[in-house]
Amino acid sequence: MFRRMHYILVGLIVATAAGTSIAAVVIVDRAVEAAARTDIEAELRELSRYRSDFKIVSIADAIDFRVAPGSQPSMLYLLVRGDGSQVVGNLAEWPPEVPKTAGWYRFKLAEPGGSSSDILANVSLIDGAFPVLVGQRLSAYGALKREFVPLVIVLVLVLSVALLLIVFRTSALFRDRVTQMNSLLTRVGEGHLHERVAAAELARGDELAELARHINLALDENARLMTGLDAVSQTAAHEINKELSHLRDLAAANQQPELVASADALLQLLGEILELSRVESSTGAMMTNVDLAEVVESASSLYADAYADANVALVVDAPPVTVLGQSHLLTNAVANLLNNALRHSPLEGCVRVLIEVAADSVTLSVVDEGEGAESDDLREILRRTRQGQVAGYGFGLRFVQAVAIRHGAQMRISNTSPGFKVSMVFAARQRN
Repeated sequence: MFRRMHYILVGLIVATAAGTSIAAVVIVDRAVEAAARTDIEAELRELSRYRSDFKIVSIADAIDFRVAPGSQPSMLYLLVRGDGSQVVGNLAEWPPEVPKTAGWYRFKLAEPGGSSSDILANVSLIDGAFPVLVGQRLSAYGALKREFVPLVIVLVLVLSVALLLIVFRTSALFRDRVTQMNSLLTRVGEGHLHERVAAAELARGDELAELARHINLALDENARLMTGLDAVSQTAAHEINKELSHLRDLAAANQQPELVASADALLQLLGEILELSRVESSTGAMMTNVDLAEVVESASSLYADAYADANVALVVDAPPVTVLGQSHLLTNAVANLLNNALRHSPLEGCVRVLIEVAADSVTLSVVDEGEGAESDDLREILRRTRQGQVAGYGFGLRFVQAVAIRHGAQMRISNTSPGFKVSMVFAARQRN
């Protein structure tokens, strides 16, 4: 965007400079020509007075008087016969580029020393047979062209350079301020929810400062709503947990094991729902560099005994690699996947945890040898998950997806025949 704006503004300034220079030349040329035309018309009126009284002889005498030695005429005159021979005048010959017909003409006249002058002349016919040329050197035009026009061009170029510097400086400041706001929003998205646009930016008082003020207001309102939502959810969770615990105790006191089991399942589900809601609402915890190999090791150690008791092999292939994230959320996500994989692995089966590092991505996968799912479509599986478990892979996938979204990663699933594979694909950031 900024580059396009620069190109457009530079193009406009250059076009304006070129147009102004050309306009200056044209204006000077027309002004000088208009002045010369006025002088020539005045001289023609004076000559016409002689023509009316004394016809061709009087005109010839008037011209001869004007070009007599020592008179230093300011005009150019030439009266010729029909065959082109000179009658009188201070031009040696009729200019070849000027026709012997009435009208205004502009031509160049060779001067001694090899130079030339711009001439404006009027041609008229005396008695219908004697062409007479009255002209004037446009010396003022030449002087202005040599001195005034270059000065105008220099001034235009200086002003253009100044305008370009102002445009580039203003654009750079604008770009820097927008970049700072984008960086702030990026940090907020990474978990620094208390970041705000600096007071110095707000004090500038222009449109960008107004935008910055609205950004701060929006972030404040978002923080307020999140705080209120967290308070409400915590209060509701506390009350539900208290009532469920009370029901469980009553069921245990009345020796009703089925009710006890149901209450325990509800309490566990409540804990999972609360954990999922905290992830999906972005709790505001700061993102840091996390080694995925350490995350996998931590989650695997939690389930090592359970896998050994179930006679299921747990194979880990996790080279060190760093991503930006929250360690406890990533550990819980891997733990959920390991729990799902364990519950659906056959006796003496194998569960593999893999980290694959590519040029632009890091993929963490958990692969089991169970019965798989009914579909490879993640959206279909999650839709059914809201209604109940899909091939036993229920609530855990919702939690893993929330963690993936929180970390800007993609969640992918596939049936491996036999088995089921769940992956989180992160953008590559930093490697050990």
